[in-house]
Amino acid sequence: MGMLGSSVNFTWSFSADVEWVDWGLKESGVKDIKTEGTLVALRPTGPVRFFPAVPPAYAGRVSGICSSPGEAIFTLSSITKNDENVYGCKIRSGSTFETEFDYARLLVLGEYELELHIVAALKNERRLIRFFSQ
Repeated sequence: MGMLGSSVNFTWSFSADVEWVDWGLKESGVKDIKTEGTLVALRPTGPVRFFPAVPPAYAGRVSGICSSPGEAIFTLSSITKNDENVYGCKIRSGSTFETEFDYARLLVLGEYELELHIVAALKNERRLIRFFSQ
């Protein structure tokens, strides 16, 4: 879960012998990242710039690092309600060339407005009370 406007980290651990790690928007119904949905691509030498570019809605808000052998951390910053989605991590082994896939769902919690309409039965008054999250 992430709070509206904050940053959220997705962390995956794996064996240290990895050729590449990709992170992005999960394709519905399959164990893969959507075509043109890759947000970060990591190789042993570091992040990779790739074509096509990161989807415009995520430009400048995503990053990733291999923080230690066997761990990758992907960050999504300034999250919005539209970021509520399923994100996948695709890992390819450097020795067996097998591909593993895992995913996580991001739920965004944030501001909401709740309106209560109160009708006073005796005076037939209407009052509007608004509650805001903080």
